[in-house]
Amino acid sequence: PVTVKGKAATCTEDGLTDGVKCSVCNEVLTAQTVIRAGHRLVLVPAKEATDKTDGNIEYYICSVCGKCFADASGTREIDEASTVIPKTTPDTPHKCSYCGKVHTGFFGSIVQIFHTILYFFKNLFK
Repeated sequence: PVTVKGKAATCTEDGLTDGVKCSVCNEVLTAQTVIRAGHRLVLVPAKEATDKTDGNIEYYICSVCGKCFADASGTREIDEASTVIPKTTPDTPHKCSYCGKVHTGFFGSIVQIFHTILYFFKNLFK
C-alpha cells in the first residue's frame, strides 16, 4: 500500500485527508475525504472605552488568518480598525444611567455626577 498525502484545509480552500492505494494496481483502499474550508472564528466580546484605554465592539476573529468579521458565520468581513472604540475624554457624551439623557460639557459632567449619586441611592434600597 501507498499513502496518498492529503492537505490541510485553509480558511478559503478545502483540504483532503490522507488516503491509501495499492502500489501495484492503484486501487483505492482508503479514499481521501474532503475537509471543508472555513474560518475558525473566536468571539471577541465588546469592551467599553474608558479615559485610559480604547474599547471595542463585539466581533469575531479568525484564529488562523487573523481576519475580523462582524458575524459568527464569517460572512461580513470588517477591518480591525473599525472595531476600536476610542478612549473617552471629559467631553465625550455619555447616556445618563439615571435619566437616560446625554449630558455634555462641564455642567453636563456635574449633572452626570449628581445623577450617578441619585442612581446609586435609588438602587441601594431596592
